[in-house]
Amino acid sequence: MRQNKTGTELHAFRVEWLTTFLQVIDSGGSEAKAAELLGLSASTVNRHVGNLEAWLQKPVFTMDYSKELTAFGKEFVITAQIILKKLEEARHIPPLLEPEKQSSAKDIDMSRYMNNNDDGPSSITAD
Repeated sequence: MRQNKTGTELHAFRVEWLTTFLQVIDSGGSEAKAAELLGLSASTVNRHVGNLEAWLQKPVFTMDYSKELTAFGKEFVITAQIILKKLEEARHIPPLLEPEKQSSAKDIDMSRYMNNNDDGPSSITAD
């Protein structure tokens, strides 16, 4: 497990946690119904939600059996929907150039972007 600059552990994030979270909401808070619709076991759904909450370091559902959203959970629904939408959009972004016409990093003349003076290391300049 990696740590960020503040020493906090960085855990891997899984997109399926978001889809599971949103399916539980769409299923009226029923993990069993969400599990059935997602083709997962109820324990996997519960684990996905728990992992999401651990990653966020905040609960998204109340701790009772009602599976109602917390105040944070209500706000996070929108964020989860946006993330999934943006990921789906990213899958459909066409390349700017055809693959055979794309430059590799070694083909790009970086001197155009560099300020080559003798006062120290080069810096990137705006055109």
